[in-house]
Amino acid sequence: MQAAKTSTLWLISMAILGAWSAAPAAATLWSGPDLTYAQPAPDPTDPANQDRLAPNVWLTRAATQGLFNVASETFYTHDSSPADTEWAYGDLANYASLSFSPWEIWNGKNPPSMVDQSAVLHLISENIYLSIEFTSWGGPGGGFSYVRSTPLVGDFNQDGHVDAADIPAMELALANLPSYESTYSVTETALPSFSDINGDGKFNNPDLQALLNSLQSGGGSLLAVPEPSCAVLFGLASAICLCWRCGAKERQQ
Repeated sequence: MQAAKTSTLWLISMAILGAWSAAPAAATLWSGPDLTYAQPAPDPTDPANQDRLAPNVWLTRAATQGLFNVASETFYTHDSSPADTEWAYGDLANYASLSFSPWEIWNGKNPPSMVDQSAVLHLISENIYLSIEFTSWGGPGGGFSYVRSTPLVGDFNQDGHVDAADIPAMELALANLPSYESTYSVTETALPSFSDINGDGKFNNPDLQALLNSLQSGGGSLLAVPEPSCAVLFGLASAICLCWRCGAKERQQ
């Protein structure tokens, strides 16, 4: 009898786990307000000349050659810099279907050709996607500028909106961070970019209250109710059927 109960619980657990793993994973999309960055001077060692997008990606440029990631590189390397990034032409809304490549390959070894073209930048380690459009590329003497998107603060379920559907996702992040990161495919280093609602430099329960206050004051819609995916519903239904069938067999024994 005990063995049968253990088998039943194992089958239920596997069905639920399979349902969750079948749910589509989401990357972190920066769909917040645009930011314009223009490198003041071609000194890559000066923080003022670095666009620090994330802990692992600080874009900069010297007086010659291309962009590199000064967070992990000390100079530009052909066909691979900036490290930990990949690039594609297109719109952020279509990021999943775009073809990404290293920066120099992406621009065809001709950086001026990328100016005034809509593109998407992928920060690989953080699994962050953002829109970017170069507005200038300097010749001898360096320099560059672009307009890029920023994090959408409060978008915990990564659907490009801040509304009531973000509340349960935020509650999960506060209660069980590893589970949240796994469910929404958000990395630990990406979380700070959108989680600090009240701007105190921390992510904790006061941020949840700040989000609720924002939504109640018109900063979103409290009517949106998140619905479980079909895969999750199917998995839960399968678990219930397994439980009923195993219970029936136990009663017959």
